[in-house]
Amino acid sequence: MNSFKNVIIPTEFTYLSECALNLGVQIAKKSNATIDVVSVIEPNHNAFMEEGEAYSHDPTSSIKNIQITEEARARMHERAEEIAKWAPDQKVLPKVLYGNKTQSIQKEIRDHQIDLVIMGGDLYDQNDEKTNNLLYIADAPIVILKCMVNALDQFKDIIFLIDSDHDSFLLVDHLKSLQELLGAKIHLLRINTPKNFLSAKKCNESLEAYAAQHYMTNFTTVNLEAKTELEGLMAYCETIPNAFVALGVHKRSFMEKLITNRNKAEELIANSVHPVWTFRN
Repeated sequence: MNSFKNVIIPTEFTYLSECALNLGVQIAKKSNATIDVVSVIEPNHNAFMEEGEAYSHDPTSSIKNIQITEEARARMHERAEEIAKWAPDQKVLPKVLYGNKTQSIQKEIRDHQIDLVIMGGDLYDQNDEKTNNLLYIADAPIVILKCMVNALDQFKDIIFLIDSDHDSFLLVDHLKSLQELLGAKIHLLRINTPKNFLSAKKCNESLEAYAAQHYMTNFTTVNLEAKTELEGLMAYCETIPNAFVALGVHKRSFMEKLITNRNKAEELIANSVHPVWTFRN
């Protein structure tokens, strides 16, 4: 079954954006998907007014903004030509959008029935609410990259940190689509911490029950002990270099933000070199 028909790749023309584009083309070729390559330009109402230029409530009318837009369109055209040389049969839709990054990408996801978002780790800015909010609201799974993936076929493992309290059937269904694409084994991972401790027997039973509940196949169960979930997850990732790391995310409450600056997904994206797959719970 082809679960990836439309893939979107936001770009800022950086090295990690190129990494995302490279992976996106590999996935699209394997699944015969259409690629939307999107550059989002955020309007600046004040800084780009030229001397003598009349003020307009429409920021796209600014001379400087027009120049930026035209430059982006030229670079998008270059990317489309490069992809055409590498994958001549690949359908690519280069677009330059104008507005808020999160809202623009989410609108593309909804309007064009996007199945997967692939983006460089630099585009996901830990301190930029406009980009990291996408992690919590996107209607499609997101893959975030910190390095180049030269061969998609080398990834035959998915490390999945389960969250029995939040993981939805939709999240696991999306994950199984990635598993099918890669032909990968899923490592169902539970981290035993001092604050959330179960006996080995109970852990194994809960993992097997999770797999049965979600009708999972080609999986293995892993139970580790660590001080924190993130510490245990990072330690296990080191044992499998060529793996996607997957986990669900949910927007933190005000109290959770007071306790910690970032959640597991944000910390993982900041610290891991593995491709990180996420979907909102």
